[in-house]
Parts: sequence; structure tokens; C-alpha cells
Amino acid sequence: MILVTNITKGTQSECDAIETLTLDNGEYIPVDPDKADGFAALTIIHVSPSEEYYEAEYFVFDGHEMKGNEDVGEYEFIPEPAEEAL
Repeated sequence: MILVTNITKGTQSECDAIETLTLDNGEYIPVDPDKADGFAALTIIHVSPSEEYYEAEYFVFDGHEMKGNEDVGEYEFIPEPAEEAL
């Protein structure tokens, strides 16, 4: 699980994947986390049993700049609880 904190709005949510980003010529470009200015919190949307897509919510890291319309955010990977042996 990935916990996303929207610092701007003071809310938290979960997402399925994270893509770290920077901005190049007005476009989000995937980069390594140590070079990122922000991230996309990706949530899987199930359309049907055989069709799904990711919905992205964009965030900028505190003290960084991107397009200027992103909320400030951070994320944390939360380990899944281990299943108990039967």
C-alpha cells in the first residue's frame, strides 16, 4: 500500500503506484526519485473484468516547482501485514 499525504489540503489517501516526475517543456517526465520535483499518485480504475486504467493525481514536493497547479504532497510505502501461517 502507498499512503499519499496531500499537505495542501491536509488529507490522506491510498494509491496503487507512484511515478516520480520532473517538468520538461511543460510536460511531466518520469525520473529517478532522487531527481524528482513531484510525483503522480496512480490508482487503478476497473472498467470491466478485462479492462482497467490508471487515474493520476499530480503532486509537487515541498520546496520544488512544477506547473504551479499541483498540491504539495508526499508519499510513504506501507508494508502489507504478513499473512499468518495456518
